[in-house]
Amino acid sequence: MDEIKKVRCAIYTRKSHEDGLEQEFNSLDAQYEAAENYVASQKFKGWEVLPERYDDGGFSGGNTSRPALQRLMDDVRSGKVDIVVVYKLDRLSRSLLDFMNLADFFEQHSVSFVSVTQDINTSTSAGRMMLNILMTFAQYEREVIAERIRDKIAGAKRRGKHCGGMPVLGYDTDKDTKKLVINEEEAELVKLIYDLYLQHASAKQVAIELNKRGLRTKSWITRKGKKRDGNVFTGQQVNSTLNNVLYIGRIKHRDKTYEGEHEAIIDKNTWNEVHQLLKGNLVASVSSKNATFSTFKGLLRCGYCGGALGITYTQKKAKRYYYYICRKEEKHIDNCCPLVRIPCGDIEKVIIHELGRLFRTPTMLLNISNATPELETSQIAEVFSSIDFFWSEMFPGEQTRLARLLVENVIVFRDKLHINIKKPGLEAIVRELEIDGDTDINNLDDELVTLTVPLKIKRQHGRKIIISPKTDTQELDPLAKRLAQAHQWNNMLISGEVTSVKDLANRLNLDSAKVGHTIRMTTLAPELQHAVLSGNCPAGLNTNTIRKAIPEDWLEQMKIYQ
Repeated sequence: MDEIKKVRCAIYTRKSHEDGLEQEFNSLDAQYEAAENYVASQKFKGWEVLPERYDDGGFSGGNTSRPALQRLMDDVRSGKVDIVVVYKLDRLSRSLLDFMNLADFFEQHSVSFVSVTQDINTSTSAGRMMLNILMTFAQYEREVIAERIRDKIAGAKRRGKHCGGMPVLGYDTDKDTKKLVINEEEAELVKLIYDLYLQHASAKQVAIELNKRGLRTKSWITRKGKKRDGNVFTGQQVNSTLNNVLYIGRIKHRDKTYEGEHEAIIDKNTWNEVHQLLKGNLVASVSSKNATFSTFKGLLRCGYCGGALGITYTQKKAKRYYYYICRKEEKHIDNCCPLVRIPCGDIEKVIIHELGRLFRTPTMLLNISNATPELETSQIAEVFSSIDFFWSEMFPGEQTRLARLLVENVIVFRDKLHINIKKPGLEAIVRELEIDGDTDINNLDDELVTLTVPLKIKRQHGRKIIISPKTDTQELDPLAKRLAQAHQWNNMLISGEVTSVKDLANRLNLDSAKVGHTIRMTTLAPELQHAVLSGNCPAGLNTNTIRKAIPEDWLEQMKIYQ
């Protein structure tokens, strides 16, 4: 007689709420016992229950983020399970999408699925069909229940009822009526917060003052009897208190408010005065900060505390001023970080300018020329001669991709920047930057080259600005600018974007003679073009001499313009 092959069965149980789990025989035990008895009835097929239990108590079936389910899936991957047994389909999942993903996962690992009370076995086609039908109804039931709950909450709030949530400073919940009642001691603290804000007009200053007085946020006891002690105040908690409509006797639901059943703590006049100040001190919200675009966003870090620099803005009338601020210290009330707010535009100009200098070094130009033999060195030098123009012509996505390709991070101090460039083997290039004495090599290893750029942060016309030795004094040479324009305009002619010099001059609203003189600069010898872009232009070559005819022979050009 052939020996019956053993079939390893894993029993999975789940309960949405923790209520009743403390009982000696709870819902999870009942589910497990029913599944165990079903497996025992299939003993003649070789079925046997695995000793490992997979119980999820207090977890919703709306997702798969459950510890016991994850352990079960790990054991399925390891080949320890042949059949998964549940009491009912919705114990495994109430989401049709999640369930179908689980069913596919079991099928990929040759594991069957059995529901005890619904007589479903996925090892048969009929079982799989019934499974899909039942799961569709299970998801429908879940969505109907969720919709009923949402409607009930909306209706209760329209009648001014408080529907639970985290305990609120200044109120307690009556155990019998479930209504909010004023906690007199905490209500005085709420009033103090509003009064202090009217004095200081700063949530952060209010938090500092409250902490100095030894005051703390609400302490409370959970339904399980655990005590939650109050913490020190932060600016965010003060702002939350100042914007909570509960304190003027109203209930908020989505974007509307309704008259509440509870008594107000703050009078309307005080509320209006505070919110007038809040409106005047408008600062970007977290969502708008995160939505603010910046090429180097995420790359800048504080040189003192190591925190990331995020973007915020202040608003004066209709104009916004964008700044980088230290996120780590922003969360602390006792801000001891010496790094002040950094103007976004100014610091990005310094970084872009430094990258431009890096690309204009002869070694880098040679490397790029070798990598792009179809381009002449003069063309490459021309592109990088005006990095600001080149950068502004790129799409934001291209700027971001290039920045992250080159820059590991930028460490910001009050008096300098450390720009860490992700380019092994750039030692020779960086050495060339030391010629002018402004840029120093702070660190050099196999992975990163660190450029140290001096800068100053000072106040000018009522706002902070950044001054760098390079960007403050160095302007693009007029002849170099003309050469850049020459190549740009010549490309427009070659591509057919314009039909003639006259057509180009009309489009640019310039004199056609000037446009023609400028375009002729593209016929200069590569050595002369490089000299113009690098600032070593010979004395005989200037904006006046280019108005005359330029010889075709490069050697003759070298003699004329020396």
